[in-house]
Amino acid sequence: MVLARPRLRRYLSSEEAPRFISDLAAQSTLMADPPGPHAAVCRDPDDDYLVALATISGADAIVTGDLDLLAVDPKQLSFEVITPRQFVDRLG
Repeated sequence: MVLARPRLRRYLSSEEAPRFISDLAAQSTLMADPPGPHAAVCRDPDDDYLVALATISGADAIVTGDLDLLAVDPKQLSFEVITPRQFVDRLG
């Protein structure tokens, strides 16, 4: 689990992580990965399925620290790509 990584301890304690995941899951909808091939929009072709998934699911945003996803031209997308910090700031 990414939230268990030591570098994230400064943002979220190991005690807070399960509650955060639970709260986030309660507000989320799980979707199956879309069948390929996927349009090439990312510098890293392994990320193109995430863009396809966000598009077909009508997602508002992808929350990521992945620089390849963050570098995608927003004009190509029907959703935002934001950092975890931006996401937390929006949650208030």
